[in-house]
Amino acid sequence: MKRIVLFLCMFSAAGALKLSASPSGRMNAGDAGATIEEKLLQMEREWAVAMMKNDAAAIERIEAEDYAYIMDGFPGDRKGDVADAKSGAFSGSAYLSEMKARVYGAAAVVTGKASLRDAKYKGKDISGNYLFTDTFVERNGRWQVVASHSNKVRTR
Repeated sequence: MKRIVLFLCMFSAAGALKLSASPSGRMNAGDAGATIEEKLLQMEREWAVAMMKNDAAAIERIEAEDYAYIMDGFPGDRKGDVADAKSGAFSGSAYLSEMKARVYGAAAVVTGKASLRDAKYKGKDISGNYLFTDTFVERNGRWQVVASHSNKVRTR
């Protein structure tokens, strides 16, 4: 269950995209004029797919080596996420919504909501809605997620 944050915050299958900003805030040639914010939101969607498909290679590209997260009070890291993917720990589907990206130079924050349907982690049901915050950093011309936090939305 604590690895679900990876899948929530962590959404990609495209791997670490090579993004470098121009002074206008747009990406360089070859990316059809997408802004950094748009590319980060796409990485989030791809990360969700990678998590649900147990795509360890994509997770390794998207998550920085020093990636760490907290989910409902449980800590985790890239090493654990990759091991979980290799063991086929996840199943189900994820839908991301209400996402917003904010870029601060070589750092960015993405917030949003992840809705997990028929989702399981090591056989345990983890379906539900989660709110997440992911922090990305651009290093050597590519963006990767370095930290995440997520919590399951509770009903009263």
